[in-house]
Amino acid sequence: TKKKRRLVLDVLMKEILSLNPYPQFIEMTIGLVDSRN
Repeated sequence: TKKKRRLVLDVLMKEILSLNPYPQFIEMTIGLVDSRN
């Protein structure tokens, strides 16, 4: 299930990146989420 969760996360991030003009902020957020898992 962890792999599936990662896949969902990747899709979600791509969606957010396409909408969000601040990729650095997104990358920082991903980093925080990843470090918690």
